[in-house]
Amino acid sequence: MSTHEASHSWIKGREITILAADGVNEEHLFITKNALENEGAILKVISPKLVDITGNSGTKILVDHSSF
Repeated sequence: MSTHEASHSWIKGREITILAADGVNEEHLFITKNALENEGAILKVISPKLVDITGNSGTKILVDHSSF
């Protein structure tokens, strides 16, 4: 196992939530989400409302759970 693999093995299978709302910087959200998923984490997007949100460039982002 390489040092890189050993340093990130703790994240595999963990559920991580990202709190986001309308106007979120979608590029940052997707980069973070993809990087963590590539390491084996399970990502959920949480928003103040349980409907899809719209990123700062107009992209619709699916919401998994509401914070209320």
